[in-house]
Amino acid sequence: MGQRTIEFVEQWVLDNVPPGPHVDERGVDLKVKELAKQLLEVAREKRSISLEEIEADVGNLDVYIARAINRSADGAASPPASKSD
Repeated sequence: MGQRTIEFVEQWVLDNVPPGPHVDERGVDLKVKELAKQLLEVAREKRSISLEEIEADVGNLDVYIARAINRSADGAASPPASKSD
């Protein structure tokens, strides 16, 4: 599954992760869990990709999305590196 999963996650992140940061007054990111939940719903329903497959290929999904938010806040256009990078 590797490349298919990575490509799906990277494209979803590019299409759906708004520029950040999205933190509360304590610095806790408010969007990561919700974005991860949305990504996983689409992955399961439209691509039959499980959380286990995603995390095998990109690592912890919450961490991956948090990195994407941080990169977008820094002006980077590309998604964070996958687990294999």
